[in-house]
Amino acid sequence: MTMNRHAALMEIVASNIDTRLYKFFQKIREGKPDFGEALSIARASGRLVHGDAVCEGKILDAVEFACLASERDRQVRRGSEDMRERIARHERKVDDIKRFSTELKRECSRLQIRRGEEDFVDDRERLEAIIQGMDKVVADAKEFFDEQKELFKGNILATPNRRNVFEQAFVRAIRYVWRDITGTDAGIARACVVRFAAAVWSVFDFDAPRKRKPGRERELYSWLSERFDNVR
Repeated sequence: MTMNRHAALMEIVASNIDTRLYKFFQKIREGKPDFGEALSIARASGRLVHGDAVCEGKILDAVEFACLASERDRQVRRGSEDMRERIARHERKVDDIKRFSTELKRECSRLQIRRGEEDFVDDRERLEAIIQGMDKVVADAKEFFDEQKELFKGNILATPNRRNVFEQAFVRAIRYVWRDITGTDAGIARACVVRFAAAVWSVFDFDAPRKRKPGRERELYSWLSERFDNVR
């Protein structure tokens, strides 16, 4: 029963955080990640300027940074989507006010016909004041929501088609940690750095690279090599 509750809890956690961050937490929970292959690649390129334990800690920090960057991006995107939905919902309410204002204007026209009767004159004037107030509310609300939508157009964090944040953060973090533990710039030992990145990626069993063609899996090294070419 306890195991079932734990499994259910982990499903809830997994559905509410970034996939990579969840896998990172899962790996940490299982015990100390094995970066032996990654360190061997780094060591073969020259030397390590720190001991193995320090290097492993720096690699772990780099992966955590990339995972948290992806999670922050997910939260921003979700917040942007929520804001768009709220704006759309409020705009529908404004449309309801506009329709109601139109009905009141028709009623005002009917009262206009009976202008000779003093009571109806007072009613018409009150109704006209209400209509003017509603029209101003509608105009102000429309201006406000139009401004909010323009902000989203210029906000890169709200743009759904930008490149994968995790991939960018992972590549940059790997470049940084490589230079930190070897003392060598990542651009000088590029092939080794990509192999190093692939070894670290595999430790956490992150999502496989997207397929180049249907039915053909992309090799992790080739895929990461393209990421290193594209991310500055």
